[in-house]
Amino acid sequence: MTNFQTLVPKKPIQSFKEIADSGLITQGMLFKLYRTGQIEVIKIGNRNNVSRDEIIRYLESNTIEKTA
Repeated sequence: MTNFQTLVPKKPIQSFKEIADSGLITQGMLFKLYRTGQIEVIKIGNRNNVSRDEIIRYLESNTIEKTA
């Protein structure tokens, strides 16, 4: 099983750009997830931010384990 605790940067709140720069999810996909209500977004000013826990929750719930 993938350990997202080690893959996701330790910063508690990250902008869409920071998440995309880390290579986890593209900005386009983040906007789509936000518009469809699949991720919870924290608005600070005009920026969309996502908590580290929300990123991990989304990744874990959308990971398909390899079968033997």
